[in-house]
Amino acid sequence: MAITGRRGCSLRVGVCQAGGCLSCLYDLELHDGLYFFKTGDRFLWPSWRDGHTHLYLYGIDSKDPLSGNAKLLAQVTKGDWEMLSLEGEDEKAGVIYFTSNKDDDRQQQLYSVRLDGSQLTRITKEPGTHHISMPESGRYYIDNFSSLLKPLRMSLCATVGTCNEIFQAQDLAKIYDYIPPQFVDFKAEDGTLLRGVIVVPNGGAAMKNGKFPLILNPYGGPQVQTIHDGMGTVGMFDQYLAKKGFAVLKVDNRGMYNRGRNFAVVTHKRLGEIELKDQLSALDQTLSKFPQLDGSRLGFWGWSYGASMTLNALTHSTRFKAGVAVAPVSDWHFYDTAYTERYMGMPEENAAGYDKSSFVRAAPNLSGRLLIVHGTSDDNVHMQNTIVFTNALINAGKQFDMQLYPQKTHGIGGLQARSNLFTRIVDQFEVVLGK
Repeated sequence: MAITGRRGCSLRVGVCQAGGCLSCLYDLELHDGLYFFKTGDRFLWPSWRDGHTHLYLYGIDSKDPLSGNAKLLAQVTKGDWEMLSLEGEDEKAGVIYFTSNKDDDRQQQLYSVRLDGSQLTRITKEPGTHHISMPESGRYYIDNFSSLLKPLRMSLCATVGTCNEIFQAQDLAKIYDYIPPQFVDFKAEDGTLLRGVIVVPNGGAAMKNGKFPLILNPYGGPQVQTIHDGMGTVGMFDQYLAKKGFAVLKVDNRGMYNRGRNFAVVTHKRLGEIELKDQLSALDQTLSKFPQLDGSRLGFWGWSYGASMTLNALTHSTRFKAGVAVAPVSDWHFYDTAYTERYMGMPEENAAGYDKSSFVRAAPNLSGRLLIVHGTSDDNVHMQNTIVFTNALINAGKQFDMQLYPQKTHGIGGLQARSNLFTRIVDQFEVVLGK
């Protein structure tokens, strides 16, 4: 077995001999879960060769693991779920510890299993998200736990035994009288289950005739899952908008992470197409489920990939009256090759895909009032993306708002800049949707 790769591809694993690779078995996302046993004769390798990320045990027949003499001994984990992270290894006992979303794809729980795949055991019990820190022995671990409605709690736990609480964060939901968020499920056009969360106001200045405007705030891109049963899924800014009378909806569309290979690769070589379809499907189902939402007052905002989603929504749909795009990629030719070519392939091999996904080309179709934001020193999404896109808007006779942050990078950090930015976002929605 050899680890290979080429420009324009994901990392690839193949069966190889001295004369070269005989065949390639599967593509996979980049993963740092490779673990070599101290004995030097075996290693664990995570892959999604069966459709989900699972752990495989290999034996090494020579001193050089890259010589090609590796033999598959066992598939250690299996099932319609994702192995999220290898946390610990008790080599002497032949037991490993890992986190998984086995029982709910929005949760993260700690499990143990023997190297032959037997005796799979769930260790953490409370529903929610458990971030684990575990030493090599695997006898105990630090559990950083939270859920959608419960604040962070840190505990020292034994893998076989009880937990002792170390730290309990303040419950900001009670202190600031948060509006409880709700998990919501949707169906994509092909029947795929989509996960989401919504905050529905109980009042606020934006309420008109008993109805609230709705703002979509997705991330949407590969390698990320945002809908967790954990702290941070709904943030303080979401609550701030809700207090002002704006409902906020977040949905993980197809193409995102931790839902298996088929869920992730559906956007391969066509970024932007499936994501928007799923967001619009979720929007229609939301308006049906929540009659207190005003379908004539819709907004869309996001950051980074979520900002690209905003450009997508406002150039490929006429449903949104207002949008805010913070540091968007406007054309995949302008983003780094390590990321872009993994999902879009080489430009010369997928020219039609690159053209179709270009929001610069779609700029003449802009609908709704757009605020586009960028830090002038952004070293992730270069400001070229915004300059080229806004120039296309100007040439098309389209009006827009733009806010630049001098010497700020992708995160637009700093108290003054952040305060200015989020105030500007609120103003955008109040002016356009609050009427």
